[in-house]
Amino acid sequence: KTPACIRVVDFANSANEIRAAFEAKLGVITHSVGASDLEGKEAELQHFANCILEGLEVALTACVAAAQAAAGAPVGMRARVQGPLPVSLAQVTIPQFAELMNSLPLDRYMRMRSDIEGYIDLGHRIRRELPEMPLVFLQALTIHMVDHVKAADWVIPPSLIHPNSAAAVAAATAAAL
Repeated sequence: KTPACIRVVDFANSANEIRAAFEAKLGVITHSVGASDLEGKEAELQHFANCILEGLEVALTACVAAAQAAAGAPVGMRARVQGPLPVSLAQVTIPQFAELMNSLPLDRYMRMRSDIEGYIDLGHRIRRELPEMPLVFLQALTIHMVDHVKAADWVIPPSLIHPNSAAAVAAATAAAL
C-alpha cells in the first residue's frame, strides 16, 4: 500500500526547510512549482510569443510595402494594410521566417532573436509550448539562423574602437582592398 499524498502550501519556508521538517516522517518529498508560479511562467511564455509574432507582422508589412514599391505601384494606388497582417507560423517556412527577420532593422532583429531564445528556454524549463508556436519550429529556426547570420549589418561603432586600434583597423581595411 502506498502512502497518501500530502500537499503543503507554505509561504514562509523554503522548499529545503519543508523537506527537512517532513522527510524523516514521510519519506519521499518532492517540490513542484506552485500554480501561481506556473501561471506567471505561462504568461511570460505568451508574452514572448506575442513579441515574436509582432516582429513577424512588422517584417511582413514592410515586405508587402517594399514589393508594391518595387512593382512600381503609384503611392496612391498601393493596397493599404489595415491593422496587423494575420500571421501564423503554419503559413511560413523556416527560411522564409529567417528572411523576414533579416529584413528587420538590426535592433529589432536582435530583440526578436532574444525573444525566440527566451521562448525556447522558458518552454523547456516549464515543459510547455503554445499550439501556434511549437518549440521544435523555433529550435529549427535558431539552427538555420546560426548558418545564416545577419553579419553584414554588424558594424562596431567607431566610438567603441580603442583609439590605438583605429589605425590598425584602417590599415587592415586598406590592405584588404
